[in-house]
Amino acid sequence: MPCAVWVASIVSSTSVPRPILFAPRSSLLTPFDSLSRKSHRTLLASSAASSGLDLVALSNICVDIVLPVKDLPPLDVESRKKLLAEKSASLAATGDRSNWEVGGSCNVAIAAARLGLRVATCGNIASDVYGHFLRKTLEAEGIPQNAELALADLFPTLRETLLVLTFVTSGGKHAFCSRYDFGPWPLLKGIETLADGAHQMMATAKAVFINGFVFDELPPDVVALAAQRAQQAGAAIFFDPGPRAFTLQEGPRRAALDAILDIADVVLMTQEEALAVAGESEPFHAAKAVLDRPQARAQWVVIKLGGTGSQLHTSTHVVSQPAFQVEVKDCVGCGDSMGGAIVLGFIQKRSLSATLTLANAVGGATAMGLGAGRNVAGREDVLSLLQRGIDFPNPHGPSPADCRAALELVA
Repeated sequence: MPCAVWVASIVSSTSVPRPILFAPRSSLLTPFDSLSRKSHRTLLASSAASSGLDLVALSNICVDIVLPVKDLPPLDVESRKKLLAEKSASLAATGDRSNWEVGGSCNVAIAAARLGLRVATCGNIASDVYGHFLRKTLEAEGIPQNAELALADLFPTLRETLLVLTFVTSGGKHAFCSRYDFGPWPLLKGIETLADGAHQMMATAKAVFINGFVFDELPPDVVALAAQRAQQAGAAIFFDPGPRAFTLQEGPRRAALDAILDIADVVLMTQEEALAVAGESEPFHAAKAVLDRPQARAQWVVIKLGGTGSQLHTSTHVVSQPAFQVEVKDCVGCGDSMGGAIVLGFIQKRSLSATLTLANAVGGATAMGLGAGRNVAGREDVLSLLQRGIDFPNPHGPSPADCRAALELVA
């Protein structure tokens, strides 16, 4: 996927409109006041308020092995399976960790932690060398807690940390190769319910973040039950289908998608993913399709529009914010990292425009670096980008007022 999918290059001359606010601006100061159709539950008054956790990232905890290549690997399944097996074995034996990175849900977890949220993970981190790397890395990022999905002694598939090979060309093109691609699914076989510790952790958080890869790891009913129990305890459920949106189109997987769309408080997706999820690629109609589902609880729908920026939709408001104009180095993890800012704005009941501006700043700052994981936007990078938007306004970027409001969320 080209970098322009996430954020515009500084050399772009594309005309980007100022924020579009389809509502009186004053009504955006507290976005939840006007949500007459779906009231915002009192998250901060629940048990989540006393737990010390703002966000739990559910499953899809993995290690990315970043491998520079001249050309991307072949697409046929057998060649990729062989490549995955060979690389997994050889990389475990070497002492060189320079090309190792945490990935998957770790991206949104780290981005959120760097914005000041209290974050934990709930996923499979085995006792192998890759699991050791994961634990140490997350601890260093201020994310020391992980609740195991189940007992590894009972489920052999939990004894191996999930690896994702990320092949990157000198031109910035990238491709992924992992067990996600080959199955059999779910990858973590035999789990019929999550461990009590996992449910307890999510039930005492203000937000739980779930992405589409979770349905490759866990049975759909296990995911739905975990989300429902957390929600009943006061947690807001965030769902980002990601690239797996295109695999959730038929049969039980479509049913799983429908179930999580009905549960989620916030749905985040790219324009391409919106077509797969909602049957609509036009942002307004895609968001409306999610918000108007008969059983839906969704209050926010975020559409990530790449170089154009992003939009945030509620049942009564639409806010459109242009992207920050930055020099793109790599777009891996940009969309994931934006999720951390959306979580912050939602659970703190901040304005739609400030939240979306902050999310664009996080995505833009991430694009200025290389890779995801520990390379997602740092706090200082985000603050610097917002301050630049205040001091040096760009006619194609967010307004100084919106940058100032976003800065106040994390300053």
